[in-house]
Amino acid sequence: ADGGFVVTWQSYNQDGDSYGIYGQRYDVAGGPIAGEFLINTHTDGEQSEVSIAELNDGGFVVTWQSRNQDGSDFGIYGQRYDVAGSPIANEFLVNTQVDAGQSKPSVASLSDGGFIVTWQSMNQDGDYYGVYGQRFDVTGNAVDSEFLVNSYVSSEQSGARVTGLDDGLIVVWQSYGQDEGGYGYSVHAKQYSISTPAMLQVNEGSLVQSLSSEYYEVQTGDTWQSIAGALYGESAAGPTLQAAMGDPSLTTGAHLVMPATLSYQPTTTNTTEVLVNSTTRSNQGEPATSRLSDGGYVTVWASYDQDGSDHGVYGQRFDAQGLAQGGEFQVNQ
Repeated sequence: ADGGFVVTWQSYNQDGDSYGIYGQRYDVAGGPIAGEFLINTHTDGEQSEVSIAELNDGGFVVTWQSRNQDGSDFGIYGQRYDVAGSPIANEFLVNTQVDAGQSKPSVASLSDGGFIVTWQSMNQDGDYYGVYGQRFDVTGNAVDSEFLVNSYVSSEQSGARVTGLDDGLIVVWQSYGQDEGGYGYSVHAKQYSISTPAMLQVNEGSLVQSLSSEYYEVQTGDTWQSIAGALYGESAAGPTLQAAMGDPSLTTGAHLVMPATLSYQPTTTNTTEVLVNSTTRSNQGEPATSRLSDGGYVTVWASYDQDGSDHGVYGQRFDAQGLAQGGEFQVNQ
């Protein structure tokens, strides 16, 4: 926010045990601000594969993989910082599933002030690596549950990278054996749309007045979805209302005092995953992606033997709707 920047890296044996994660802030002129700092609090074993994203409030969030901290091989951890570079709360575990290993995180900020983390998880989707994600709100709390990104689950989907878009996010990854050749890696993407959190207001006409208090009288057949629809005009907010009320029984005739407002985060919606690379001979993998000023994005990857000499770098632009713009292009000359 102030024109400065932060650099992060992994450093061997500096924190006393294998790799640790370090950072250094710089001002707008490129001068260092204070000294380099240790990011991971847990220093036993290896912390590596760091990823960082600037947040909308000028702070930043750092993620990394940590060996054996969650009890089973690698797990994904994160730490939030404010605009002054001070840590916010403690480092936190990102992944819910801890069996086998979760590794190689990527983090990106979102337009609603929150952030998204993606990673690869061993055997969670039923066959070797799969790509998973977890959204967090502006306060650093998880939004909904971790979710599977790839629809195609045979063999390996790995090396995911994520970036935020104007009203959502895009995840790219490499998948083995998925393209029409049936072998080798190919690059795939899935775009998600996220609505801004809404503050839903009570419809006063739907409330019964009693002793200057507002309450709702439960009707036969009521569900939390139907009540949320009647009071707030959004039936999908039913689970949010249920949790906010403390999950009382919906007994016919019961009087429930409802909140005057309800903060509701709509469920993330996604498009079908798409093949990014047009050339499918041999291997296309190790993708990266970045948002463009027009609301679209560009994805680049390494392609084997396409330019006639080992690996070359290729790219493809997409508009805000996820439609390819022109053909894939060679980046290296």
